[in-house]
Amino acid sequence: MSTASPSPAGRIVEVGVAAGRVAAMDPAGRFVALEDRGRLTVHDSHRGLTAVMSCPYRVPGEALAVGPDGTGLAVLRTDLTIEVHGPDGQARRSALPVATGRPIRPSLRFTADGACLVLVGNTGQEAGGRLLLLDAVTLEPMDNVALETRVTAQPAVVDEGVEIAIGPGASTTIALAACSGDDTALLAVARTTDGVLRWHGLDTDPAALAEGVPGERVMAIALSDTADLVVLDSDGFVSTVPWRTPGTSARIVAHSGEPLPDDDTWACNGPIFTRGRLLAAVVEREYLAGGRYEWEATGLAVLDLRTGRWRGLLELPPPQRGERTVVEGGLICRSAGGRTHIARWVSPADTASG
Repeated sequence: MSTASPSPAGRIVEVGVAAGRVAAMDPAGRFVALEDRGRLTVHDSHRGLTAVMSCPYRVPGEALAVGPDGTGLAVLRTDLTIEVHGPDGQARRSALPVATGRPIRPSLRFTADGACLVLVGNTGQEAGGRLLLLDAVTLEPMDNVALETRVTAQPAVVDEGVEIAIGPGASTTIALAACSGDDTALLAVARTTDGVLRWHGLDTDPAALAEGVPGERVMAIALSDTADLVVLDSDGFVSTVPWRTPGTSARIVAHSGEPLPDDDTWACNGPIFTRGRLLAAVVEREYLAGGRYEWEATGLAVLDLRTGRWRGLLELPPPQRGERTVVEGGLICRSAGGRTHIARWVSPADTASG
């Protein structure tokens, strides 16, 4: 579905249907990789789901990442081997430079310029996990950091997962966030310069950037076009973090209660993503199924980061029976029965430009 007419919040536009289930999406919200009968195919949502590339997927990987131009697909195998497949059908492989062990909930991303791969996981040797920076072409290690030395008081940080946000455009900026219990254990930003990670908010206090964020936990993070770190917390507040300025606290921009129904079953739980001055946050509805409470993505709440005003609430296409909805970077995918329905958020600026 799409909204009946253009609105200050933009539109949700149906793109099409393709065979397979969702395997990965690029953070910029254009390319989606679908797995179908032992193959991964990357589709371009801006060109009617045209197939950009395809490669075998015989052994499911621990993590996947789609390149920013759709022509690269990185796969982390269970044996700690990383592969990057190109549009020519060739694959480059390399063993990761870590001790043997099985990663716990790894996250894998390309940087926005496509030059590097960022991998965060637990090698089985470190309670706090490790971040690896790899050359996306040669797969040679460039830099790494053991997170356990920064989060020894919060050993569950990797068990709960470490979220990665990638800067927009051709940025080399990445951000990390992780929680343990009711606390934010890690919030940090790094820039890759000549293969070296330049950290902000990690070498001293791993949660220092979270000072001034009112909620107990960081629910979701994004990097805006201005390179500010944007945080959605557990109390529904959206804050910006001026990470380049040491000692500067987060600034509250808005609270998500304004665009939501006056009902405790609705909440902005993330993920979040940006388009220029706009931020979109996934809205979920809590419901009871089989005696358990579950959350279902039902909409996008769109916020103007400059004014702090909500532009509106866009309804997501309702899932059909048995469908699983996945939202990332502005792509909305609903998979069921070996097929995936794909829609995308089109911001007002995108609509105006064509």
